[in-house]
Amino acid sequence: MNRLLNAVTDWFYDEESEEPTQQQQPEEPIGQNERLTNALHEAHLLISSTRYANSEPSQLLKRAQELQKRAAVHPHWNGTKLAATVHDLAASLCETPVQGHDQEEKPTGFIQQNQPTHSPSTPALTLTITLLQETITIYHQLIPHKRFYNFSLDTRIAATLRSLSIFLTKAKRLTEAIHARQSQIAQLRAGVQTDGGSLKFCGADLAEALGGLGRLYRMDGRCDEAVGTLKEAVGVYGELGVASGADKGKGGGSRRAKEMLGLVLCCIELVATLLQLGKQHEALVSGSEAVEAYRRLVVLNQGGPLNARNLALQLADTLGLVAGIANSCLRHTTALGLLGEAVAIARGVKGEGGVGSLAKGLCDVAYTYHRSGRHLNALEATPWNYNCNWRKG
Repeated sequence: MNRLLNAVTDWFYDEESEEPTQQQQPEEPIGQNERLTNALHEAHLLISSTRYANSEPSQLLKRAQELQKRAAVHPHWNGTKLAATVHDLAASLCETPVQGHDQEEKPTGFIQQNQPTHSPSTPALTLTITLLQETITIYHQLIPHKRFYNFSLDTRIAATLRSLSIFLTKAKRLTEAIHARQSQIAQLRAGVQTDGGSLKFCGADLAEALGGLGRLYRMDGRCDEAVGTLKEAVGVYGELGVASGADKGKGGGSRRAKEMLGLVLCCIELVATLLQLGKQHEALVSGSEAVEAYRRLVVLNQGGPLNARNLALQLADTLGLVAGIANSCLRHTTALGLLGEAVAIARGVKGEGGVGSLAKGLCDVAYTYHRSGRHLNALEATPWNYNCNWRKG
């Protein structure tokens, strides 16, 4: 039955396709180039020599090799499946923790944006990048035939470019990572234009991509470009209505929480970039926006997909960060208000993370009193640190 279906499908493609002119060069067979074949062979060697926590990479490799053979006979029918499988194989090589790897979750610190779950080996990372590049090649080969598919190849290309940028960043290949993000954004902007300028379908992905590009610009020392890109990302989130936190659609609360998390990350990245440029007052404004977004996120996420304890600690960290900026701007009253909220949050979080956050908040309170010339208040605040029960939290 499958053979009959494949034969009918390929006949349909042949009948619908235009006759090539004499000037046209013959197309490279979909998924049959030597680079992909060599990459799959390298994946076999890597998987054979690495103890992965599960059999997913091995299963995906087997399926990719099978689909590559099928694509040689029925390219259009199996090409998209091959591309999707190669993409998943690439991600599994780096994102599947090896046995014995320490996966303990860090209780404090800002959320890490777009990072693999652990530090992969150099061979695995290099191979992942190669496989993602080959995935994009396959999708581009399928574009002339995209009218036969009931999904957007452009969307899949954009998603693969996002993955590629993440792993290029991990490999410290920033120039290539920036180019991948720029290409992703171009794909998404084209999607927005196709939708008549509506951000309904591509808006959240576009905002996330702009935020990722802004972060890469800052890492590459291109802070002025980073500021403009991050502000555009915040603007797109605003057009999506993320700041309001309202969404009446099915599953909207979960989706909106993730989008608001993206807004928070963009605001924090913007703060870091402005500080790097020495623009403390602008950083304070953006920091205040980040705090407000974090507050709404904590409320919106109640019973939601994000770790509530970590969110609380990250909000406390952000309050402390913005309080420090306020101090540098001689806005000590503002700083004390932010730190008071941070201390209250830390008191409600059990465990070492909460105790550490509480101690830091109290130290910052004492420091702020000292900076504002209220030295007696500073002395009164300081002993609270030593009254904390560090073991019980």
